[in-house]
Amino acid sequence: MDAALRSLGSVVAVTKFLVPDRREGLVPRTALVDVLASARTARLVLVTGPAGAGKTTLVAQWTAAPSEDRAFAWLSLDAQDADPVRFWTCVIAALRSARPGFGAEAIDALRAGHAAIEQAVVPLIVNEAAALPEPIVLVLDDLHALGEDADDVHRALSQLVDLLPPMLQLAVVTRTEPALPVARLRARRQLAELRAGDLRFTDDDAADLLRRGFGVELDAGSVARLQERTEGWAAGLQLAGASLHDAGLDFDRFMRAFADAPDDVLDYLGAEVLEAQPQRLRDFLVRTSILDRLSAELCDVLCDRDDSAARLEELGRRNLPAVPLDPAAQWWRYHQLFADLLRRRLEREAAPEEVAALHRRAATWHQDHGLAEDAVRHALASGDEELTTTLVAAHWEDTFNRGELTIVSGWLAALPRRALEREPRLWLAQLWTAMDRGRLDEAERQLDGAGTAAAPEVRAWGLLLSGLHAFKRGDLDAAAHGLDRATAAGPADVFWQTVAAHLHGLHAFWSGHPRVAQRHFGEAGELAAANANLLGVAYAEGYLALIAAEAGEPDTARAHLDGAVAARREDPAVGEHFVAFAAALAHGRLLELAGGYEAAVEPLERAVELSDRGGGLLERAEPRLRLAAVHRACGRPARAGCHARAAAELLRSCHGRHRLSGLAPQATAPGVLRDELTESELAVLRLLPTELSQREIGAELYLSINTVKTHCRNIYTKLRAGSREQAVGRARELGLL
Repeated sequence: MDAALRSLGSVVAVTKFLVPDRREGLVPRTALVDVLASARTARLVLVTGPAGAGKTTLVAQWTAAPSEDRAFAWLSLDAQDADPVRFWTCVIAALRSARPGFGAEAIDALRAGHAAIEQAVVPLIVNEAAALPEPIVLVLDDLHALGEDADDVHRALSQLVDLLPPMLQLAVVTRTEPALPVARLRARRQLAELRAGDLRFTDDDAADLLRRGFGVELDAGSVARLQERTEGWAAGLQLAGASLHDAGLDFDRFMRAFADAPDDVLDYLGAEVLEAQPQRLRDFLVRTSILDRLSAELCDVLCDRDDSAARLEELGRRNLPAVPLDPAAQWWRYHQLFADLLRRRLEREAAPEEVAALHRRAATWHQDHGLAEDAVRHALASGDEELTTTLVAAHWEDTFNRGELTIVSGWLAALPRRALEREPRLWLAQLWTAMDRGRLDEAERQLDGAGTAAAPEVRAWGLLLSGLHAFKRGDLDAAAHGLDRATAAGPADVFWQTVAAHLHGLHAFWSGHPRVAQRHFGEAGELAAANANLLGVAYAEGYLALIAAEAGEPDTARAHLDGAVAARREDPAVGEHFVAFAAALAHGRLLELAGGYEAAVEPLERAVELSDRGGGLLERAEPRLRLAAVHRACGRPARAGCHARAAAELLRSCHGRHRLSGLAPQATAPGVLRDELTESELAVLRLLPTELSQREIGAELYLSINTVKTHCRNIYTKLRAGSREQAVGRARELGLL
């Protein structure tokens, strides 16, 4: 399996990215397929309709249409994909099914978490798609399954739609109107759409479906009567066909019973189909309805039997509403409407403890097969608090480290407060999740009681992270207080010690003690390297490079930058995490201090982008101040002012003294003041940005060439510049020009 997708689990990888099975007996929807295949210039193809309308089957037929020569990337969505990192991981996986290796940089960027999606992930996907040799259609099936709270996903997906290159078309299959720019695309004729009315079967289609799928032959009048009752819904016609087949073609008797059915036609038909099955198969259907995906092994465990493979084959022979999810028919799923019916039957017929036992068995099986998310979902459904707590505590960190914070937050929100308070790992999960999502107020509330917590692990991490939290919000005094208390209670855990060493370094550096910081970051880097913590290595090496650059030690700075590059080379995702901002800032400072102002812009802009993904207020302000300085040095005061104001806004929220105190809003660096230069030197300085030679400057100012040379040497010395270009840049940086 693709390394980028291992975290999804083998079952998920098998079942999410395959076009649903196109079984024999399906009615070809040729006219509708032609509509979809002919819409090649549309950015978005939208197929909407209620459950059972035949949306997925239609789009699956489109993928195999003789008139369609494009590749298709298919993604079947479920509720767990509402996590933005999970969603875009799956999107890239789907695209890789059509173009192996697609999206390597985007996968790396996803490791930086939610903040990187709109800044980096979507643009990387767009740029790579634009260079594809052949066009691709990306199908997102069941987009509605993400739920109403997937705002981050829909916002980034809208961005993708707006930027789509001609080589990539998006097709969305959903029950409801998606939160995408549909109206705008429609007005610009960039939308192709089929709605519920378009999907209804004609009488001829209905007759064809009954004949092909169920061997049921009806005259035109009977088909019209059935169409009127089912309103042309694909699912209704299929269930009616199954009922008619099992009723021995007694159509009039069927329709008399059907006429007295409640308004919920599909529910009635589904119940009729279920009642017509042998008892052994009906029991199997009801008990396995709790599963999103079925396999023979899993069903055997769930039902305590050994013939589930035969039962799954029987589903296909009887044309029941179940479809295989892979070519080998190892995995199946029930049609959603039928699954809902089966679950309602289970709730009516089985005792609550029996349903809970089924979910516990499912949770254990999924846990044993490395499918943590399904295991937790079933554990929650079982109501077994101990099992759920154990599973979440065991798996939150892996899920968190993949950046899937929404999934972790959902798990934690579903657990009772007593479980979170009893299990230190869950307390830590809550805290890390809040901090990584930028919810500092929420994190602060949780940290308040950590110092008096009963669990030593909670106390140790709580004290340390309270210091880190204080640093993030720009309060160095509070950071030092938390750090002092934490150090006194510090455990032997290597990761804890690494975080503590980093925090010591951060406090010293931003307090204006670079040599002290250098010692702590050196220790942090060694601890991180020993623990294979590449993020910790990159963070430490970046700060060490920055310290050396500002100390006038460029060779040492470059050596540490090489260390940060080595960490990124070992794991490219490190370069997209916020910790990489320090190396980018150090690179920019090296160039700036050498007078390479234009060259410094790119790494400093990168430092701004990275720091915004999780850096503290001071870490976000400094790259903006440096950008202001280099833009001023390059003669771009408007852009300089923009960055300086942004830095000043961040610094206003900081507390106490720090190394940036007094530098905003003008972003003036420490150095010479205007009165340190004589009037004659200032006069020469004002002409240095021109193309005049030193001799021509002398002529302009009525000075000898030797006098001009002397003034230039003095200017360079006072500005700490090594060249005319650098002197001009420093003068602009300091507001002297």
